[in-house]
Amino acid sequence: NEVKTYGIDGSPEVIKMVMDPKSSAGAVAAQQPYEIGKTSVDNAARYLAGQKVAPFTFVPAVLINKENAAEKGKPFLDAAQKAGVK
Repeated sequence: NEVKTYGIDGSPEVIKMVMDPKSSAGAVAAQQPYEIGKTSVDNAARYLAGQKVAPFTFVPAVLINKENAAEKGKPFLDAAQKAGVK
């Protein structure tokens, strides 16, 4: 039996660990900072335009696990590399 580890935030290091089949990292819930920022700006624009804005806005996290890491993790790793994060 093996102990698995899980995390949140989706840092590149953790995503790479989840992608590694030999790693005990089982999954990570990655936040979507671009979507969070875009949603915040959209809500602010609506508010300033006099439109009604919900008191809470939900931006879902992306679950990256061993089975989907190649597909779901790649955009996060690409964005981190583009931003200069290793």
